[in-house]
Amino acid sequence: MYKKNLSGHGKKFISVVSIEGTETVNEDENVQFKGNVDFHPQLKHVKWQKCHESQYIDINIHEHKYKGSTNDWENPRLEISHVDAVDGVEYRLEVETKVFTAHSNSITLKVKAGKFLFTIRDDK
Repeated sequence: MYKKNLSGHGKKFISVVSIEGTETVNEDENVQFKGNVDFHPQLKHVKWQKCHESQYIDINIHEHKYKGSTNDWENPRLEISHVDAVDGVEYRLEVETKVFTAHSNSITLKVKAGKFLFTIRDDK
């Protein structure tokens, strides 16, 4: 969870960004992560990201794989359909305001296939 205290114009804002959800899923099942974002008056955007080759990249929630996902600050939700080994990475939520960018905690999704557990790690 990320918390940031901001002061300005006699007001104090506290920004909280966090995610929760299942950390282990069977291959070909669906998984959902839910975000929690405290409103900030200068909010620009909320977006889901995943770790790829040691860097976080934005997720296009309009792809069929993520159908049902939202980047809405009131109810951010990431839904991943038909999970496979490639989906076994870290996920987080990014919130950008006019003043700062905040990131949630990350969740590493572990994908089980039969007797095996897949997590893609990038230890460069």
